Amino acid sequence: MSNLAGYYSSKGKPLPSLAERAKTYENLGLGSAASYRGTPAQNATLLWKLKERGKDVLNSSLASEAGNNAPIFLQTYDGLNVLLEKIRTLFFPNVVNSPSQPCPKQRSNQKIPKPTPSSSAPGGSINYDEMYAPKGKGYRDDQIASYSHYNVPIERTEGRIAGNSRIHGDASDETQRASIDLIVREVKSRGLSDGDAAYVLSMAYIESGFNPDAAAGTTSASGLGQFIDKTGAHYGLGSNNRFDAEANAGALVDAYEDAKKWAEKNHPNDVDVYIYAYHHDGPSLKYGGVDLAREEVIPRADMFLKALNPNMSVLP
Repeated sequence: MSNLAGYYSSKGKPLPSLAERAKTYENLGLGSAASYRGTPAQNATLLWKLKERGKDVLNSSLASEAGNNAPIFLQTYDGLNVLLEKIRTLFFPNVVNSPSQPCPKQRSNQKIPKPTPSSSAPGGSINYDEMYAPKGKGYRDDQIASYSHYNVPIERTEGRIAGNSRIHGDASDETQRASIDLIVREVKSRGLSDGDAAYVLSMAYIESGFNPDAAAGTTSASGLGQFIDKTGAHYGLGSNNRFDAEANAGALVDAYEDAKKWAEKNHPNDVDVYIYAYHHDGPSLKYGGVDLAREEVIPRADMFLKALNPNMSVLP
């Protein structure tokens, strides 16, 4: 369920048309239907909101087409409350709900508010311009190892968060922004701090340049966190999802939390340095992770923390 097509397929439904998705986008308070263009960033936002609600709201657009002939539960994504209200008004017309507790019908008709700047939703307080990564250098054919995923074709299904190539940072602003949003939301879902979010974002910047389709030519490293196959398998990544942005965001935060525990245990006076060192080098700490942490990761994490907004917490 890593994209909209997968989400609707899991519900036994085909992917709605662009117009139908635009209605759902507006109904969920994410913006006007006219502003919805089906971009990767908008689709990622829509998918996140559908999952967050924990309800299947895809029938709201179908109900608008079916009109009054549609079953009552299809006429609103809060249909149970509407049904209860109809029963109340039919059998208990003189009973009035308390003003402090809106009746079900009133509640179901309330427009879902747009995300506030203090939330982790896209378009909040994040200064994305300070985070976008430039395109890096590619690999020559004679540099590519047989076990590398560098030459694996990029999936181009509609709504998928995709890069332009396997090269570090070679992804549109929309794709990078969607990747950033997924990471921030994953951090927030675990109750971690702004500093944690900034550090994980810095790791993703260094590893993939926020390109979920990035792959190394000389190793099997791939995805947002550039996990080699063996490590990726430990965090639930494999051939079916090694380039999936959402799965990689979760795996990267998992790896961050594990590395942080190791750093706190073994290097309590230099935790920030050794978080990335463990991620990059593994237990050996022999592959330059310490220097990279000091010279690249920590300074960029400080910058990203400011980009998350110094006056308004992204992760309340």
